[in-house]
Amino acid sequence: MVKRMKQKAFKISVVAVLSVMLWACQSAQHGSGHASDYGKNNFTDKTQVAKIRTQMAGQFILAGRLDDAKRQLDMAMAADDRFAPSHDMMGVLLQTEGSQQNLAKADGFFRMAIRLDADFMRAYNNYGVYLVQAGRAAEAVGYFERAGSTLGYEGRIQALENLGFALMTLGDKARAEAAFYRAIDGGSLNLLVYEQLLTHLIERGNITQAKALLDGLYRQAPITAWHEKLLVLGIHIAKQTNDEPKQLMLVQMLLDKYPKGGQVTLSDVGH
Repeated sequence: MVKRMKQKAFKISVVAVLSVMLWACQSAQHGSGHASDYGKNNFTDKTQVAKIRTQMAGQFILAGRLDDAKRQLDMAMAADDRFAPSHDMMGVLLQTEGSQQNLAKADGFFRMAIRLDADFMRAYNNYGVYLVQAGRAAEAVGYFERAGSTLGYEGRIQALENLGFALMTLGDKARAEAAFYRAIDGGSLNLLVYEQLLTHLIERGNITQAKALLDGLYRQAPITAWHEKLLVLGIHIAKQTNDEPKQLMLVQMLLDKYPKGGQVTLSDVGH
């Protein structure tokens, strides 16, 4: 489970559009309106160049053109080496490339971004993801918590999701559950968040609360979008609460989506 969450759940934020916004979340392309996310509002010409180069680098990273991204970031830092988003993006680039040498270098760039702008929440989230992937989840918790507690930061919900997943890797299910509920209260529709919460509630035997959570998801996300584990969890909850119509509906959806048989059974989700 830890390996799966590392691969699929944790989200880095990168630049996605060439506009006045500097970044977009991987899942929903959230733009940030926090002034410090632009390295403060009083741009010099050199800072403006750094901003544009950093935006272009983000586009190249998303397109898989890592060498082009590196060239843009080198020019951004040559223009203004105190522009925090450039350092954060360099960390993302080096982490994306993934070699041991570049992963080691990425740490310093994330730290420098935070040092240059202590209110630059994107760097906190991205550094937290880096730390988890480096096997340092305990260190990541504080960075996710800081970003997830900053009201007005549009990546806040993503950071709360990441906080919950980090706490799950540490085995702190109670705090992870609290983080996931905070994310859902803020509007998260991340199905992996629901999967983790429902699994935890079933393990504790709290079927009533699990049903209430699942009922909310029915209203928010069509079951056609649900993945296998979530469908199995829903079937289990419907069976436990004697909701035969929902049970039949979810069984049919499971069979439609996985006609050759899936990888998850009810024994995987508790009794």
